[in-house]
Amino acid sequence: MNKNVILLLSLFIFLVSCATAVKIPILSNDLSLFKGTWEGVRQVTYVRGPTNDLTILEIFNDTIPLKGKIVIFYQGASDIREYPFENGQITPDGNLAIQLAEDTRVNLSLYKQGEKLKLLGNYSVKLQEGKLELYKK
Repeated sequence: MNKNVILLLSLFIFLVSCATAVKIPILSNDLSLFKGTWEGVRQVTYVRGPTNDLTILEIFNDTIPLKGKIVIFYQGASDIREYPFENGQITPDGNLAIQLAEDTRVNLSLYKQGEKLKLLGNYSVKLQEGKLELYKK
């Protein structure tokens, strides 16, 4: 995947995210909304600068714990990493929390933007905090 495709994807996501989105607290009967493929961008700022990495989240089931994988295309897809998980939980405040590795986790809120579903939240790796924005395909 070349840099132009990633740039266009980032621009598209930015433009779509400008529309009003309504947060939906996640309840146990909403789990079927998560099953499937989500695609978007992970943004983390490291010492060398910010990243805008294409990210794909796949959720395989619709029961707790949620199971699936996150694939991150680091550095313009020169380094592709896959993080399988079997521990997706709904937090008391209605978010989706996934521990990907000992030092890597995501905490996402569900939004409805028109007819589209969006997951938006934090991506934490070691001591770095970033943003993860994904749209249901």
